[in-house]
Amino acid sequence: GYGRKANDAAAAAPAAPAPAPAPALASDPGSMNDASHERGNELLLPDTVPDVDEPAHFPTNAVIAATRTPVTRFAFLDNVKVFLTALVVTHHVNCAFGVCGDSWYLVVGRGGPETFTRFLGIFTVLDQSFFMPLFFFISAYFVPSSYTRKGWYKFREGRKMRILIPATFSLLVISPACIALG
Repeated sequence: GYGRKANDAAAAAPAAPAPAPAPALASDPGSMNDASHERGNELLLPDTVPDVDEPAHFPTNAVIAATRTPVTRFAFLDNVKVFLTALVVTHHVNCAFGVCGDSWYLVVGRGGPETFTRFLGIFTVLDQSFFMPLFFFISAYFVPSSYTRKGWYKFREGRKMRILIPATFSLLVISPACIALG
């Protein structure tokens, strides 16, 4: 019958290999919905990341390198970060002049002219109201692309090395040493 003819035709024709699907690139407009993790031949969407935190379940360096696109710098964000860094340095210098109160570790200049101290106080309150939230906002802007590029395991490990370890060291070593010396 019908199935026999189809089987005969399929047996007579040579089988062509199926083309391999191209990896999703981070620059694709729909890349957030494309696969961001690969485990064997199973492609996982970001909301189906396995619960196991083993490196074997995440993209290898070869997979990441194959899907990596050139980094595009945002000059305006770089300029904002330079400006904010200058504000942070100025803020801490102001604190060293006693503007931040008695909670500051090192105060080198107190009792200057009243107008100078008042100006520094106003400047410090104004810059303190926005510089750290703006740093966090700029950082958060890049989290999705970093997560997509690195995958959960490398993203988490990178954050641990750059944030958790230095923060713990500062909390347990630097801050107590400054308090003991002050």
